[in-house]
Amino acid sequence: MKIELKAVKHHTSLSEETHAFSASLHIEGKRVATASNRGDGGPADIRPLEGQRDAFDKAIAFLARQSKVSLGGGLNVQPDLDLVISQLVEVDLVRQQIHRGGKRIFGPKATGTSIFRRDTNELMTYKCGPETPIRTAQGMTLGHEVVIDKEQKAGHDPVCLNTLYAQDADAAFRLLAEREDVVSTYDWTLESALAGGRF
Repeated sequence: MKIELKAVKHHTSLSEETHAFSASLHIEGKRVATASNRGDGGPADIRPLEGQRDAFDKAIAFLARQSKVSLGGGLNVQPDLDLVISQLVEVDLVRQQIHRGGKRIFGPKATGTSIFRRDTNELMTYKCGPETPIRTAQGMTLGHEVVIDKEQKAGHDPVCLNTLYAQDADAAFRLLAEREDVVSTYDWTLESALAGGRF
């Protein structure tokens, strides 16, 4: 069963013990409820929309039929909507942070060339733009090619995030999530969590 949060608004200034947020809960692609949390440690307030009670109840029944999941530290619990929603809020927050940071350093408005060194997990930024023509002994070359060549000669395994973003934005953001060590949250899905028995 596909359970998603859409139109998530984070209210980080209100977050104390839990994430403060408001969102729409979608089940099998249809908006069936609203969800919110004041951030004071309590469970999410989940309110089914008028006429959507059956779809809402099916999601509750679906989760009740699943095996218990591990939260770590030997704690195993029955998954429910509150647990799923809290995890989806965390995933959304991580994805927003990665996308915001990524667009700033290698998105369309980036002025420098951003290189991710796979061998050392470092992010390097060069002043020349990725598409800036540079004269070399071999003739005119683009900035990102000059930088990649320089990095390889120094013994590194570089990826130009600017060109990767232009070809496959998801792959560029995922690389940044790997670098930030949040890829498990960035990639999280309910299906994989239930299959693996671990949230």
